Amino acid sequence: MGDNGRFIVESELEVPPSEWHKWDIFTCQVTDPSNKAPIIKDINKCSALHNLQLKAEVLINGPSFRDKAKSAQLTATCLVIGYNLKDFQISWTVNGVKQTSQIQTNDTVHHANQTDSRTSTLSLSKVEWNKHKIISCEVKHPCSSESQIKEISTETTVTQPTVTVRRSAQDQPGPDSAVLECVITGFSPRDIYVKWQEGSNDLSENQYDNHPAIKDTGKNTFSMVSRVTVKSNAWKKVKTYTCVVIQDNLMTAALNPSNGLFGKCSLLLKLNHGDE
Repeated sequence: MGDNGRFIVESELEVPPSEWHKWDIFTCQVTDPSNKAPIIKDINKCSALHNLQLKAEVLINGPSFRDKAKSAQLTATCLVIGYNLKDFQISWTVNGVKQTSQIQTNDTVHHANQTDSRTSTLSLSKVEWNKHKIISCEVKHPCSSESQIKEISTETTVTQPTVTVRRSAQDQPGPDSAVLECVITGFSPRDIYVKWQEGSNDLSENQYDNHPAIKDTGKNTFSMVSRVTVKSNAWKKVKTYTCVVIQDNLMTAALNPSNGLFGKCSLLLKLNHGDE
């Protein structure tokens, strides 16, 4: 009996962890003759969680232009950051239709700052991707009534660049090698894929240097430079070096091999447009 003359009664129920983690509701009912209706109290796993544990930060990204140029299968990635993410549900929709295949959701990764991260990917064929779809990643905690949704559109407004190939102003003229640079200006969005071809063959990525795209001052467009070193003996054999710039279509700028790259520099620009 308490100091106020009232009795205190305790009842305990031991719940196995496997049942607690099923989100089941456990109910305690107390019947008091002085009350007409019983007193009922519920508890479950959600009751022990803070509101911060019910929401997460959600980011979604589509494939790069490099992937679009090289891959037949394109991937959207959903990154979730928060607390105790193993309980969160991640799902995908395309134009409002829930997806059940081509989805890979990775295990939760725990970080030193006590936060978790988790990624989920949805793969679509390039043909499906190019049909201008709305792709959505939905993240929801079982204890929350609200979903967090991030979406991307496969339809992108593209500003096509101007492409120029020239001998680099940083190059010191010599008989054995020369540096060509591909100047790409006025494009949008920032993501773009640039490669070089020697004749009709692609050079490996370690044979040229793509500088990061930089935002044009006062504009919503970007510019970048790519450089490749050309050996004089290779120049005589392959005759053509081509800078290939890929967005939603293909633009190439080729150096005319008939001009003296290793003597007096005279360049001719050629632009070709077509679908990749």
